[in-house]
Amino acid sequence: MRSYSPKEARAIAGTLAMMASFEESEVCLEAQLHALSEMDTADRIGDADLTPLRDIDAAAIGAEHWEYLECLEPYLDRDAPE
Repeated sequence: MRSYSPKEARAIAGTLAMMASFEESEVCLEAQLHALSEMDTADRIGDADLTPLRDIDAAAIGAEHWEYLECLEPYLDRDAPE
């Protein structure tokens, strides 16, 4: 991940969040959430828009995926509308 600038990493994080929000494959969803969790540092995710992750159907989230979402929760809370 260090090969991307912070700006590029934020763009990738936003793209992964958008893709995960409508992903139908559990394998792909896990890969997207795993990639986001690996980027879980303020200098990498920064102000990336991760709000699409809120649109993931809770019924589609397996137990193994909740850990990833919990890891990313601080970024979702920060983006919450006031």
